[in-house]
Amino acid sequence: MRLKRAKTWLSILIAVGLIVFCGVATAETGRTDIEEIKVSIERSLLSQEKKTSLFNRASNAVNTGIPSADVAVIVKRGLARNVDSKVIEEFIGITVRAKEQNLPVRPVLDRVQQGLSKGVPPEKIAAFTGRLVEKLAEADKIVNSIEKSGIKADKRTYREEGTQTVARALEKAIPEDMITKIGIKAAMKGASFSMFNASINTVTTFVEAGMQPEQASRLVHMAMDKGYSEKEMMGMEMEMSRMMREGWMRDDAMKSMEMMINKGSMGDMQKGMGTGPMSGPGTGMGGSSSMPTTPGGMHHGGPGMGRH
Repeated sequence: MRLKRAKTWLSILIAVGLIVFCGVATAETGRTDIEEIKVSIERSLLSQEKKTSLFNRASNAVNTGIPSADVAVIVKRGLARNVDSKVIEEFIGITVRAKEQNLPVRPVLDRVQQGLSKGVPPEKIAAFTGRLVEKLAEADKIVNSIEKSGIKADKRTYREEGTQTVARALEKAIPEDMITKIGIKAAMKGASFSMFNASINTVTTFVEAGMQPEQASRLVHMAMDKGYSEKEMMGMEMEMSRMMREGWMRDDAMKSMEMMINKGSMGDMQKGMGTGPMSGPGTGMGGSSSMPTTPGGMHHGGPGMGRH
């Protein structure tokens, strides 16, 4: 018994030690990032007034809870790109607004950082990022209503992922009521929150491939009625990507997808894919593709809104 208690206390002490060590390491990293921000600003050609203003904005953002490493990246990249200091402050301010609204901050940070990395004009980065925060706020309300319908996210990370997924759908002009209907159906079928998330992802992926939202939504509703799993939803996306790579016309690809859903699960159908008259655009099943490729630059409506 004493040996068992000793092992228990040892485990507790090790756990506490790790927590303390991680906390110290994180604090040290934060101090290093703040120092990097300070050095970068001091070395810039900004006036002392602007230097002070930018550093205060960066420091306040870190105190609000924005990761110091991300703030450092925004400041350093912004200065390297000769972005006006007030615009850099605006970038940081947008992330703080998202944080204050309890919205996912990561996609906002990614959009700013990637925009700066790719040399996107600052005013476009600000516009894209501002719209993203608006969509995240709309998405948060939709997810709230979905949860009230009976689907509850088990973890905060799942909910944040769901909010990002819905925001991405909204950016692709997928109507709110279309998203809500999928959520209601998922709740009625006793599906998990992650299943709802996968369904919205599939709709958005199909729309990005060139389908109309109504067409994409109909396919996903059919799959849900057939009891498709998350894995099978992802299989639908992969199959659609395959058909597009092989040059299928959009309408032909959609009809083929409908036939596969009606015949059985995606898992069963994929075993027979790649052979026969349905394996490619030939024999009357297509031609040169009319599908637009995903545009470069601000992918998924801008950096940081890709699928996670």
